[in-house]
Amino acid sequence: MTSRHSIPPLALGVALAAGLFSPALSAGMAAPQQGPRVLADGLIIESKKARLFALQFVKPLPDGKWRRANRFGMAWSKANGGKDASEWYRHDPLVQKIIEKDGKLGLGAEK
Repeated sequence: MTSRHSIPPLALGVALAAGLFSPALSAGMAAPQQGPRVLADGLIIESKKARLFALQFVKPLPDGKWRRANRFGMAWSKANGGKDASEWYRHDPLVQKIIEKDGKLGLGAEK
């Protein structure tokens, strides 16, 4: 199922089925929203307990061109010596440090 939502860039939140964007809250305050508005294209995956929006393409409004939502991977690769970013989470030093400290499920270090 493909859905398009108008989502501010660099904002954390939830894309709602009605085409609206609900910003994430931090200490009771909405996250700052800066920059131009965009049209987001992706997949909504739904279950009885959760709805997840997987962003695939972004288009600046009102008349920008569509681009892939893969800038994080390119930036991560550049910051990590050109490593392949397809499974960045398996190779990221910060992720490895957190897993070492808290375990893969966050329930404590594995023994």
